[in-house]
Amino acid sequence: MEWKDLNVFQYQQLEPILTGGDIIGNATKIIAIINNDTEAAVERYPPKRLSKEIKKMNFLLTEIKGYPVKYIRTAKNRYICNYDISEINTARYIETKVFAKDVIQNLHKLAASMIHPLQFGIFKKKYNASKHSDYADDIQSAKFLDVYYSVSKFIKVISELDSNFKGLYEEVDEQMEEQSVRGGSRFVEFYGWHYCVKIVAEHEMIPLDQAYELPCMQFLNDLSYLKAERDYLKR
Repeated sequence: MEWKDLNVFQYQQLEPILTGGDIIGNATKIIAIINNDTEAAVERYPPKRLSKEIKKMNFLLTEIKGYPVKYIRTAKNRYICNYDISEINTARYIETKVFAKDVIQNLHKLAASMIHPLQFGIFKKKYNASKHSDYADDIQSAKFLDVYYSVSKFIKVISELDSNFKGLYEEVDEQMEEQSVRGGSRFVEFYGWHYCVKIVAEHEMIPLDQAYELPCMQFLNDLSYLKAERDYLKR
């Protein structure tokens, strides 16, 4: 067995064990995950088969290697990956920022925010935000390597976008400067993403739900303008 043989859900179950470092002590659980079996069933394996299964675990000690893909295939569907920032709306941008706090356990959710479903595996369908959970659940059956490296590329695209807006999420008033918040953006920690969308909606004079549909570049430019305006009024 190799890394390429694992699906997303299998790796998400394995990750706590692998990061814990006790592979041998969790051999029964690992074999159960790899074989989509139960631990009780594994304990009933004949000695010869058990020995074979333990050898099959050797790939867990090797380096994980892969690359981003254009398409992600699941047991039932086919999706096209989107790495174009111009096609990302505010809602999907925010989802990515939130889910990226735990990439592995949210891997399927992150992927669901970066794909477009394909009809008959060929024609690109409109993304349906209400089906995000359905897309995410489906992607758990996709190949781990394909999803992991594709999501990693997508997160990098988001990070590069954020680098163009340095200082946007920094403190916006004296009260925030007094806060002692470690990690992440103090702006977001203090106000929350909902507040960010709310003030953009007010600025654009549109309903809140329409603000979530704005291109993320417009959303960030609006926030940048509002922050600059606040800074100017302070002076």
